[in-house]
Amino acid sequence: MSSETEVNQPALHSDYMLERLQSVAKSTDETLFSVLIMSVFGSHVSSHACQKLQTALCEGAIANPQYRVEAQSTSLAHYDSDSRTIWVTEPALMQARAHDIDSAYLYNALASAFGNYLYQVIKQDFADHSQDIENPGLEQIGADYAAMMFFYGPKIEDGTVFGMYDNQAVRLSIPPLQPVPIPQNFSAGPGDEPGSFGHESLEKGLASVGFTDEERRSIYFGNWLRDYSQLLDPKLVRKPDAPKNFPSKLSRSALTQLVDLLALKEFHDLQDTPEGRQAYTVVPEMLGVYRPSEHIDNPLNPSADATDPREIDSDFEPLVSHGHALLEVDAQRSLSSYIDNATSYMRQKLIDAMLAGNSIEGRRYFGEALHVLEDYFAHSNFVELCLRKRGHDVLPWTTETDCKHRLPVVTGMFGGLDVVASIAEPLGKILFEVQTLDFKRTRSGDRSDVEKVLLILLEEHQSDTPLKLLQAFLKIRDDAADSPLYGLYEAASWVAKTPLAMLQNANNAVIQGLLSWVGDNVDEFQTLSGHNPNVVPGLHPTHSQLAKDHDTHPFHDLAAYLATYAVQMVGQAMYEYWQGNTERDPASVAVAFILHPNDDNWHDDIVAAWEAMDRARTKEKIRLAGSIGDLAELQKQLEKEEQERVRVLGESFRNAPNTVSEIISNAFPFG
Repeated sequence: MSSETEVNQPALHSDYMLERLQSVAKSTDETLFSVLIMSVFGSHVSSHACQKLQTALCEGAIANPQYRVEAQSTSLAHYDSDSRTIWVTEPALMQARAHDIDSAYLYNALASAFGNYLYQVIKQDFADHSQDIENPGLEQIGADYAAMMFFYGPKIEDGTVFGMYDNQAVRLSIPPLQPVPIPQNFSAGPGDEPGSFGHESLEKGLASVGFTDEERRSIYFGNWLRDYSQLLDPKLVRKPDAPKNFPSKLSRSALTQLVDLLALKEFHDLQDTPEGRQAYTVVPEMLGVYRPSEHIDNPLNPSADATDPREIDSDFEPLVSHGHALLEVDAQRSLSSYIDNATSYMRQKLIDAMLAGNSIEGRRYFGEALHVLEDYFAHSNFVELCLRKRGHDVLPWTTETDCKHRLPVVTGMFGGLDVVASIAEPLGKILFEVQTLDFKRTRSGDRSDVEKVLLILLEEHQSDTPLKLLQAFLKIRDDAADSPLYGLYEAASWVAKTPLAMLQNANNAVIQGLLSWVGDNVDEFQTLSGHNPNVVPGLHPTHSQLAKDHDTHPFHDLAAYLATYAVQMVGQAMYEYWQGNTERDPASVAVAFILHPNDDNWHDDIVAAWEAMDRARTKEKIRLAGSIGDLAELQKQLEKEEQERVRVLGESFRNAPNTVSEIISNAFPFG
């Protein structure tokens, strides 16, 4: 710069940027301060150098750079390292006084220039003499420093004086905040594969009896709740007074909140108003816990050291061990006795629905009842017994018993991998979608799916460090979202890497726990899958051996056809009852389906039609269902697919090194 330029320009004085950094140094703990400095200037800056810098700032031992004014320049402000001077152009100062947006631009330029000054101070005054600090680029350093101070520094107020020029204040005039667009709702749809039947697709048949789309969705909500109550299994629920033990055990409250989050995604169309959100919010009383009777499951717990689950939560059903009366077979009806509990639950829910009428509550009760009815065909050996009745040699999944029809109706035991399959993947799809971890402009208080899950799960972590870090990050983002100045910093590389690294590190802590949890929960139930209930008397089949939920099972479609017919018949009765025909009794209609197939013939035409659809394929399906080896191989393949999906979901997390994330991980251990 020429001496004439310096002489002719009025003086510029500012200690604002230094005081702002001093405030951060005084109010931030040593570890976080080091993380912030390294996130801007690089991990090659030692923590010792950061600590010395922090001490000097707190003691007022850091000199302020000089500020000079020049007539013209290609930038609003820039730093000259030879003289440790920040140069500002006179037009920028004039414009800053006249226009609020220009004052914001100048403010940002000065913050960036100060970041370049601080880099030189660290490199020359505080780095270890043996340490060679590389130059990552002054432009990037300045932008990153300005962004970091915007997010972590004291809140910037409108009218802030950040300099004196020609004895007049240079003020920051914050421009009006532009409204942030409201995010669109989640995408709709059940996501079923063609030819695959789930609970929702089965209940689409209710359209034929008169229910509207919204009513069917509302009914399915109740059905869906029963599916996800299985997450609250005694093996996963932590006692209220037990110490936190993430991820082995979670509180009932946390698990319920997770289900509510999944319900908000699945049923967003029913919750797009405050009234709808309130009506469909999943709470403990609505969700309950896993109760075998609500799923027509075999309640046996085969573990020799099993304890009564009511010691964990009184809402669980009592422990059922070998020799329990519920495991006996009703000789006259040829049904396992525990099926009566499920039938009673279904009947009571239908009565509740009848009394509540065609309301949100009534439809929820109706859906909960239909869940049991549908599971009777999908999770029992009813289909196999239907085919044996017609002369086909398929495995019955039980042995001959002293009962009317010799081979009774049985269902499977629900095991650990079944729980994993029902919940790990939905949560994994949220947590592993790294691209959703963003720092884009949001409204204050907005939370992504990832953040909602993390806030729930980190509350269960033994250490409060990860939760506090995440909460601090979200507060910083909320404060930023309230500021019109955010647009000046959202393109900075620091915004793209450092806040995300903090969030990603919390995410990683949860992911590691969940992956471990998945592995641990392939438990003792699965060891039974190698045994053969078709030849060993008293050996109970597992849920995986009997369930026809997957379209790879030979009888997946036949079970769906039977369930669809039953749902339509009960749906017709409920629709007419709600329309005022109180002579119809949906509960009696539903209970009539819970019979041994040899005691009725309603299913014969459906089975015959299935046989005739494609005789070659049907013959092959029946052949597969008669081979314990082939069915065991199908089951083993499904288990491998579930585990592989979880492995693939976690692959990106394991193989994504991030220097900043490593800094934060070292600074904030989550163990």
